[in-house]
Amino acid sequence: MRYAFAPVVAWQSVNDEAVVLDLSTRHAIGLNPAAAFVWTRIEAQSVSEIVTDLSAAFKIGLEKAGSDVSVFLGDMHQRGLIERLE
Repeated sequence: MRYAFAPVVAWQSVNDEAVVLDLSTRHAIGLNPAAAFVWTRIEAQSVSEIVTDLSAAFKIGLEKAGSDVSVFLGDMHQRGLIERLE
């Protein structure tokens, strides 16, 4: 499965973190290094590729990485900041 950024999103990477702005509501969301790692790969990689890379980069198990990525992407999708590509 793949995702893309919604048209209402602007974002900027700052060091190892990121700030995501919902242009429709003008709400900003600060992302910690792990969330920023996932965010910056959303349009370039499949979910399974992101999980594998997160696991390796942060030295966590694949199950934990999969759960974290799933929760994060679900939250971003629910907020309307990313869209599923089918």
